[in-house]
Amino acid sequence: MSSSKPEETLAQELSCPICLQLYQDPVVLPCGHNYCRDCISKSSDTVDVSSKVLPRCPECREVFNEIPAQAETVCTDKGLL
Repeated sequence: MSSSKPEETLAQELSCPICLQLYQDPVVLPCGHNYCRDCISKSSDTVDVSSKVLPRCPECREVFNEIPAQAETVCTDKGLL
């Protein structure tokens, strides 16, 4: 049985895997992974445009064409929040 408190579990679910902070202006990629808009923007800015390599999700490596609009809900392992 897990010893973490419900608050800790919720904080982990609502934390960006890049900056490890609570989501700021969250977005959901087509693959379903969540990030802060600035974090995923900076991550995708490192892609070499001249090589025509599309940005990929840092977690599952699925290609995405553009950063989606702001998320109204955040997808977690436990469902939508």
